[in-house]
Amino acid sequence: MLPSLESQASRNSSSISVQPEAESIGETVGLSGRLINVAEEERRHLARELHDDIGQRLSLLALNLDILSNEPNLEASVRAELERALAELKELATDVHNLSHRLHSTKLQHLGLPAALREVCRQMAGQHHIDIDLQADSSALPLAEDVSLCLYRVAQEALNNAIKHSHSKRVEVHFDNDHRRVLLQIKDFGVGFDPAAQVDGLGLATMQERLRMVGGTLSIRSIAGTGTELTAVAKTQRSRSATHAA
Repeated sequence: MLPSLESQASRNSSSISVQPEAESIGETVGLSGRLINVAEEERRHLARELHDDIGQRLSLLALNLDILSNEPNLEASVRAELERALAELKELATDVHNLSHRLHSTKLQHLGLPAALREVCRQMAGQHHIDIDLQADSSALPLAEDVSLCLYRVAQEALNNAIKHSHSKRVEVHFDNDHRRVLLQIKDFGVGFDPAAQVDGLGLATMQERLRMVGGTLSIRSIAGTGTELTAVAKTQRSRSATHAA
């Protein structure tokens, strides 16, 4: 299935392939990899703080407001204000919960990449009122932890780009893997852009570095007025060379 998907993607007219960095700048690349690892650790720390501290405090505050709003002797206007505040507080708690999971997905850790992709697509579709069509086989082979995290972050960044810049009301996400490699494609149907002119923007450098760390590649194909397709390919297991480079 993977070869046919890649050959279909290669027919787009404007494209750029972002390959791993040359060995001559390995020191800079290694530093970038370490910075990404530090950032991931900070994400995990912030996610725990949001969930275990702020999230719990918001839940307790919501419970107290709910108790107050059900006091029998409250004036109607006061009850209405408390109920309005409670609704806003619950919405805030949901936002904090979603932010915590975007920073560090427990589904990715415990259920794997397909489940995590379904969660992030559902959240983004609901938040931004767009249609995100995800095709991901739930029975796909398990991936190494670093490969799963890499592709999860690439999917997040690519979806953010599609939502913010493409003006597309529909995005397609395809995930598939076999014993040799894993493929992730994100396609929008928006305004398109010149990939060669924006290779350093839209978070592409970070996506490139993440994929380099797992021995993967990134390619972007875009047609003005038609849309953009991003394809990330990585080995199912982390390569030995990528391990040494990081």
